[in-house]
Amino acid sequence: MKALTIPEIAQALWEVSSVLILTHRRPDGDTAGSAAALCRGLRSLGKKAFILENPQLTERYRPYHRGLTCPAPIPGALVVSVDVAGREMLCKGAQTLPVDLLLDHHGTNPGFAARGHIDPSAGACGEIIYHIIREWGGWSQSIAQALYIAIATDC
Repeated sequence: MKALTIPEIAQALWEVSSVLILTHRRPDGDTAGSAAALCRGLRSLGKKAFILENPQLTERYRPYHRGLTCPAPIPGALVVSVDVAGREMLCKGAQTLPVDLLLDHHGTNPGFAARGHIDPSAGACGEIIYHIIREWGGWSQSIAQALYIAIATDC
């Protein structure tokens, strides 16, 4: 995996028109909140961004994904995993997808994507997403709420 800096990730996401975001099995607040915040941040830039539906998402986190999900992969979209520590942890329907970019805070992550950013010093993947969105400027209440859920539930 080619390691990218936060500015490089922000630029790579800025340059694409569509993004599909993947979460992990048995989703917790970090993967759910990180995916929602990234998706909303990308949409604020005019990008076509969706989170692949995760059948294990609980009612606790479902409100953060409302209006952001798609039932199947989007042809031609850049595939990004958030808070997924290994390919085997990808949610149902995502295990065979090629992951183009991974964003994670687990130091045990083997780097299963072509490019990515792994920061074991981050308490949650939400911290990484925060820094990416900060590169683009601009915030919304829904992005802030999603980041709060990501960070508060994982720390």
